[in-house]
Amino acid sequence: MRDRVIKFIPDSIRAERLLEPPQPSYKVLPEWYKKLSKYIVSDVKFSRYPDKNSGPNDTNFTSKACKPLFDTFTTGYSIVLPTDVAVVDPSVYEARIFWDSNTNMVESHSSVQVDGLSIPDEYEENPYKWNFHWAITVPRGYSLLYTHPFNRFDLPFHTFTGIVDSDTYGIPVNLPFLLRKDFVGVIEKGTPVAQVVPIKRESWIHRVLSHNKYNEFESEGLKLHLGGAYKKIYWKPKRYR
Repeated sequence: MRDRVIKFIPDSIRAERLLEPPQPSYKVLPEWYKKLSKYIVSDVKFSRYPDKNSGPNDTNFTSKACKPLFDTFTTGYSIVLPTDVAVVDPSVYEARIFWDSNTNMVESHSSVQVDGLSIPDEYEENPYKWNFHWAITVPRGYSLLYTHPFNRFDLPFHTFTGIVDSDTYGIPVNLPFLLRKDFVGVIEKGTPVAQVVPIKRESWIHRVLSHNKYNEFESEGLKLHLGGAYKKIYWKPKRYR
């Protein structure tokens, strides 16, 4: 099967020369995940560890062994900050956000634009917007899912999710986000602010089946493996280059 092509097109010469294009998400894995060992007891390379105090279902795996989690971190492409962004105490400075660039990287939204949205208490009510200077296009029949980087609870902001039909819409997409009230510091250059995943547009219908359609034998068979059954039997590698 031939590879599909996703295209990143700068909206100006300046963007082409100075601003980072999107990159495959596997290149911006969070530091905690990269450092995490696959095993809780590292010298026992099995899914269960032989500890007299542990129960029969106690696992020796950390989340590093979970392929579905791995796929969320490595799927698609990531939009990263092209420069450091400083977030300061609003009681000291009138402006809240500064950056080392004369590019209009961040703009403010009015809270009226999200009136009625239940915003978590830890975030400011007024949303901001990442201004993105690269257009992304995909082959006919595909759209792009723009979302907060999957499972990145460590980031001091939360980017809104949206779906764009980028096979026909060929201009940059600006991304609204919420900022944590308690955050003061620097969001470093290279930090992913959004994850972009190509999705094929198809029509679906759903069916609800009875329990006798559930494969209990297959479920029991998974327990015969000493770990990694999903990876060994079902998981398929995904490529984003």
